[in-house]
Amino acid sequence: MWYRGIQFLGFLVLLISCNPPTKTSQQEHNSMQHTPNLLANEASPYLLQHAQNPVNWMPWGDAAFEKARKENKLVLVSIGYSACHWCHVMEHESFEDTAVANIMNEHFVCIKVDREERPDVDEIYMTAVQIMTQQGGWPLNCFTLPNGKPVYGGTYFRKEQWMEVLHQLSSMYAQEPEKVREYGEELSTAVKNSTLIQLKENETDLSKTWLDEQVKHIAKSFDKSNGGHNGAPKFPMPVEWEFLLEYCQSIGDKKLTEHLGFTLEKIAQGGIYDHIGGGFARYSTDPSWKVPHFEKMLYDNGQLISLYAKAYRKFKNPLFKRTVEQSIEWLQREMQSEEGGFYAALDADSEGEEGKFYVWTREEIEQELSEEELEIAQEYFNLSKLGYWEHGNYIALLKENGEDYYSANKSAIEALRTKLLSLRSKRVRPGLDDKQICSWNALTAIGLFEAFVTFENPSYLKMAEKCLAFIGSNCWDDKNQKLYHYYKKGGRKDADFLEDYATYIQALLTAYEVTQKEAYLELAKNLSLLVEDKFSTTGPYYTDRNTEQDKLLITPTISRTDNVTPSANALMAKAWYKLGIAYYKNDWMEKGTKMAQTLGADISRYPAGYVNWLSLLNWDLNGMQEIALTGPNSLSNSLKLQSQDIYNAFYLASAKSSDLPFLKDKFLEGDWIFICQNRACKKPVKTVQEALQQLKP
Repeated sequence: MWYRGIQFLGFLVLLISCNPPTKTSQQEHNSMQHTPNLLANEASPYLLQHAQNPVNWMPWGDAAFEKARKENKLVLVSIGYSACHWCHVMEHESFEDTAVANIMNEHFVCIKVDREERPDVDEIYMTAVQIMTQQGGWPLNCFTLPNGKPVYGGTYFRKEQWMEVLHQLSSMYAQEPEKVREYGEELSTAVKNSTLIQLKENETDLSKTWLDEQVKHIAKSFDKSNGGHNGAPKFPMPVEWEFLLEYCQSIGDKKLTEHLGFTLEKIAQGGIYDHIGGGFARYSTDPSWKVPHFEKMLYDNGQLISLYAKAYRKFKNPLFKRTVEQSIEWLQREMQSEEGGFYAALDADSEGEEGKFYVWTREEIEQELSEEELEIAQEYFNLSKLGYWEHGNYIALLKENGEDYYSANKSAIEALRTKLLSLRSKRVRPGLDDKQICSWNALTAIGLFEAFVTFENPSYLKMAEKCLAFIGSNCWDDKNQKLYHYYKKGGRKDADFLEDYATYIQALLTAYEVTQKEAYLELAKNLSLLVEDKFSTTGPYYTDRNTEQDKLLITPTISRTDNVTPSANALMAKAWYKLGIAYYKNDWMEKGTKMAQTLGADISRYPAGYVNWLSLLNWDLNGMQEIALTGPNSLSNSLKLQSQDIYNAFYLASAKSSDLPFLKDKFLEGDWIFICQNRACKKPVKTVQEALQQLKP
């Protein structure tokens, strides 16, 4: 029956493409003030951006679908986020236009969704659109039946094309409703099959050889000239690169290690990194990391701080250190709330123009800088021919030999960077999304902990622990045993998502390793047990299966694949593995590896989408170092070991007697270090130097 759905889709696409939109000058938009729609009552900055649209937007919920059922209308589920440039473009071209809004209001029930607020809704309709079009992205516009089952969708549509879609869909639903309903049923089945983990009787034989083959498959698309993977746009993929750091340590792959170091250097040199203010943009629009898509997302920066801090331990590249330091300065200056958490994102646009806050004109730098400063701006920051973008604008970036120039002119460069930052601060700032998302804050806390371990800056540790305290105080509801998805001044988002629990647990495990405070470990264990109760079946669902939260969703989903953020299920599997080591629970360790076995065939088809599962399997197949440290100097010894380029390790330490099963029988007089694998320990040693000798492959 699936082919009939494809025929329907092809018919609709043909109708739309028969009269392709021509490029015309932008017509004047109706600038009249409209009565606010129902989004005016929402907390999300993205939804509030659309509250004055003439479209009768409704928030996701029962009321919208009930209205669709009563009026027998298709539903438009339009999904985006506040920092999305093309979301702004489509809003300006179509959703602010009264003529377009009239068509939408007459024929459809229109729902606006903030993907950061409802990632579960986004996951389902993104999957549907990818099945239909083999493409995805935001804005995401998916049309559904009154029961929420998708029938057609896409991403950004130009105004004329969008109006054609609206007319054709409404006409088809009026004339051939059964055909549209049939397609909705078929597509919904396909979405369900693609979002759930199917348990298989014959599990894949996951061996070391099989693991090596998956890494070779990932490496096939490496860009030898620019780093990362071939093609454009190019996204930083910290999940993948952290796995490769671990894997290279396990097998000693020199060629792979060199590509990883090359990739990280190229990104840190490119315009995707903000060389004036610190922090990374979401992606570059070109193969060489030069021109960013200028929005800055917390989830990217938290993970990249962690990655570059870890990578510095191996490569000792001073550019990596500056990248971490400047990015943390940016977090403190522009993203940290008074409660200690971090805001979600900065917009790509300011004053209605993409990147205007970040780029420079020739006239501006010549007017504001001295001759000496101008020379440095052109030579080091490449506000010259190399950094030219478009419309007279230049992007700061570095050359391959920039490190030599920096070493010779460090004080002058830093003084100029401070001056340029001051000049930039006088501009109209990009919009700030002030949601403080639990999972993204947890990823950022991990990055700060890793930066502290690498660079021994106590302020990084203070920021990390303050961030965890923020989550505990503002996102955790002890009475109802619930982790809220985000906190925003004046309220919290009442939603249970696995990604928040999984990343918070990972942050707590990292905090335990870095601080030696067993309270962090105990909380991680208790939350993991709560996850089993709230989410688990064959694999933890993305939403709490004990609540009514997902009753409008056409299917429950399981977060199994990694993308720019890690798979929630994979993070939980890795957490259970470490907790199994700490508490001597073999069944906990086996949870994750058993799930990975059921995913073996999927991993083989697309290993780049399952790198956290590959990381877990690397621990299991090539061995994780289980490192116990006891005695009065256990914490300092642990931090010394953690600051080395050792990535497949779990550190458990205590200065005094502990009932933790892994540590319980390891207390002797003085300081001792136990290097173990699968609980089999080598002869204990007293010094870090001796431990490092035992850790050598």
